[in-house]
Amino acid sequence: FPSHDTSRDIPVVQTTVSVIDAQTGSVKLFLDGEAVTKWRTVCASMAAAKELANTVEKIAVIGVGHQGMAHLQAAQQIFKPKKIIGIDQVSKKNDLGIETTQDIQAAYDCDLIFICTNSQEPVIKSALNSGSTCISIGSFAPNRLEVSVSALSVADKVFGDDAKTISEQSGSVIKTLENYERSWQYAQSIGGVYAGKIKGRESKEQVIFYFSVGLGVQDAALAEFILTNGNF
Repeated sequence: FPSHDTSRDIPVVQTTVSVIDAQTGSVKLFLDGEAVTKWRTVCASMAAAKELANTVEKIAVIGVGHQGMAHLQAAQQIFKPKKIIGIDQVSKKNDLGIETTQDIQAAYDCDLIFICTNSQEPVIKSALNSGSTCISIGSFAPNRLEVSVSALSVADKVFGDDAKTISEQSGSVIKTLENYERSWQYAQSIGGVYAGKIKGRESKEQVIFYFSVGLGVQDAALAEFILTNGNF
């Protein structure tokens, strides 16, 4: 996801998505790439969480930036948890009335954790509690490791938007796969769960991670949704 220049309130990376008519090849619509990236990532996170998480009572969102705020808003509306907190290096006010803290340990007490940072160092450094589900959207490149190898190696299952892509692009997954003893054998694609071809969560005790690196088909799906539901 694009980094945000908070001093000027603009994304550092500015992009445009062109929606092209499948029959004529003509451009039907231009979409702001930053907005598409934000909401398709949020949609992917929420869909994965609904499939993989236990009953959700407590939610933590680590990194209360552009993406983190969007995840907080969506998670609050979709899961309606008893408690939801934002965790960030700097205490921030927000329009959602959601508690924020600098205490990363607060995340370990939650059923569902979303990590929305640009960190190149692990923010989850130790094993999660039994039954936890963690969604990482910031480990999208080989040099980004939001989850430590020691924490990920003891997970029960690891999913991604695409298994091959996260195994080659997600730093946390790459490092754990490099001859490291682990509880899981290989990463799996979440699409197999959606299609009913593979199993997601199989017990309340399992600890499950999902890594998102972003796929073009997700952008296309969001563009189709906008075209179908918008007034153009």
